[in-house]
Amino acid sequence: MNANLEQASLFRLALAENQGLAKLWVEGLQNYDSIDGAHKARFDSLIAQRFWIWTHIFDRMTNGVSGTNNWASAQYQIEQFLESPGARRWWTINHGQYPREFVDEINNEFRGVPGSSGDSLLNYAEFPRHLVDIGDT
Repeated sequence: MNANLEQASLFRLALAENQGLAKLWVEGLQNYDSIDGAHKARFDSLIAQRFWIWTHIFDRMTNGVSGTNNWASAQYQIEQFLESPGARRWWTINHGQYPREFVDEINNEFRGVPGSSGDSLLNYAEFPRHLVDIGDT
């Protein structure tokens, strides 16, 4: 858990200390499709880092390594995060890089997030089979 805490702290510190990065973060969360090129690569890296941390928290909880309190805190953060249209758009495009169990948890847990249709965040029928099954290999 200490590694996740350190990564999360570095992430927050980077946003606090770098105005350009913070501006990119806000722009990407507002409208993911409005950023491109190197800016999109930087934003993708930042947002992927957040989901990577949450994936590890989820994994530790499901494997009994940590209690449910850490995951409950992460769920609150994820819910707030997915309220932004840019985060929802990014997740829809990039969820395939995460384990299927985590994707299913996010998909099922946050179907009522404001801005979503109230249905599942993802429709697996819309994605190529290799993206849907990436966590099963």
